[in-house]
Amino acid sequence: MHERLRRQVLEGRFPVGSKLPPERALARELEVNRETIRAALGRLRAEGLLAARQGSGHTVLDLRREGGLELLGPLLELRDPRPIARDLLAIRRALAALLVERLTEPRGDLRAVEAALADFEAAVAAKEPPAAIADADLEVVGALLDASGSVALQLCWSSLARVVRDFPQLRDAVFAQPERSVIAYRALLAWLRRDADAPLDPAPLLAAMAERDAQTLAQLEDRLDPAHSSEDLS
Repeated sequence: MHERLRRQVLEGRFPVGSKLPPERALARELEVNRETIRAALGRLRAEGLLAARQGSGHTVLDLRREGGLELLGPLLELRDPRPIARDLLAIRRALAALLVERLTEPRGDLRAVEAALADFEAAVAAKEPPAAIADADLEVVGALLDASGSVALQLCWSSLARVVRDFPQLRDAVFAQPERSVIAYRALLAWLRRDADAPLDPAPLLAAMAERDAQTLAQLEDRLDPAHSSEDLS
């Protein structure tokens, strides 16, 4: 019920600033009890889609100002995913740059990274399905984030990674050639284990990531239904 109501809000059935019908009317229309409606409305408030005022019901908020990353997944399903995917990948590169910067500071233990990378390589070699590859990749990133010691980075990256993982077309495009990710992680690990006095130049790693993201967007274009053309969020 929560997803059904959220879809109606995101599709614009209830424009920003408008009021939702009373709980009783929604329950009658959707053929559920008021407790179910009340629970769904509570989740929509938590997501920043609705505001409630005693005696005035629920008002629809502007998701761009009040919403969070958890809304990107539903929006990818409802809108043209290409502009959202483009920006998601750009944000991921920015976070990766910050992650590399943090990893050059007093270095954390990289043994967990090595173990997670070994599992990722095994999943790639076994040609596991994309969902399993994505989960194994997230374990590598998670270990790198742990080594960085940055809680803010961990929370930001985890939220973004869930969006990528849970949207199959984007996930499959990102991991279309997981062997390249293995090579990139190995290069990053070798770079992090360099002599402490060796020069630091993350530019080649980030340039390679930008190139791969361009390939991902091309892969996504190939995977999209040509008939899928909705409102562009950009």
